Amino acid sequence: MSSNLCGCEKQGSASTPPQVAKNDMDDMVEEEKWLHQVDEVYDKLSVQHPMYYDSYNLCDLGQTQKLGSVKVEKLKSISSHFEISFNSRDRKHHLIEKLAAMIAECSFGKS
Repeated sequence: MSSNLCGCEKQGSASTPPQVAKNDMDDMVEEEKWLHQVDEVYDKLSVQHPMYYDSYNLCDLGQTQKLGSVKVEKLKSISSHFEISFNSRDRKHHLIEKLAAMIAECSFGKS
């Protein structure tokens, strides 16, 4: 009587790797190809401008002096996002001044 109680054959020996390992390797190669393609897409789609918030190009808004067209709540959100301190009672022109100071430091606008 055999020592193999379940009647199963030994899966994979040292000389022949199991089919699962080959499938895993194939999957890894496919995943590597896919990740490379994803990286290429990210490179092509990357935002080339350093200062965006949502769909707002902050440098353009600052250079064309159109920050005044942005609502106060959005100015507060932008300020908060860029960690610009402000008081809850700050008026629109105070928020614009603070954002304009940050935007003035943008290397894109200094060219």
